[in-house]
Amino acid sequence: MTGSAGATDVALVVGVGNPDRGDDGVGRAVAALVRGRALPGVEVAEVRADPTVLLDLWEDRHPVVLVDAVCSGASAGALVELDLRRHRLPRTAIASTHGFGVAEVVELGRALGRLPAALVFVGVELGDVGLGAPISAQVLAGMTEAANRVAALLRPATIRSSPPRCSPPG
Repeated sequence: MTGSAGATDVALVVGVGNPDRGDDGVGRAVAALVRGRALPGVEVAEVRADPTVLLDLWEDRHPVVLVDAVCSGASAGALVELDLRRHRLPRTAIASTHGFGVAEVVELGRALGRLPAALVFVGVELGDVGLGAPISAQVLAGMTEAANRVAALLRPATIRSSPPRCSPPG
């Protein structure tokens, strides 16, 4: 079904991260948990290397929830939530192991007028990003809470009306 401004009523959850870099893989792991719930009207995608693909992935989707690791100074496993239509994602808060990350893609989308009508970021505070390391115990504990929050955000009226659960990092 198509809603206003050409956006479809199919929600999109995108997990971003590198599973070979410890806690940096949490976004994709949360996306896999959400996929396992088989939520009606929700598609799930995972992005590993090139976050610029987000510009095409989220085109004509409403709402969109991005999930990634963050480095805001909170305890490992803590959640950060931001409405990216209202707030900028601090570049220093994203645990990018590549040069051009999610924050830069969101700002590029903003500059090009290619952000989805509803775009929310759910971040999980990371601990260890060692090469070949598994996701740490603290971050594993935060994954279920993050998946629950993503599912709650996808309830019809929630994404338009709920305020961020915490302040923007930084």
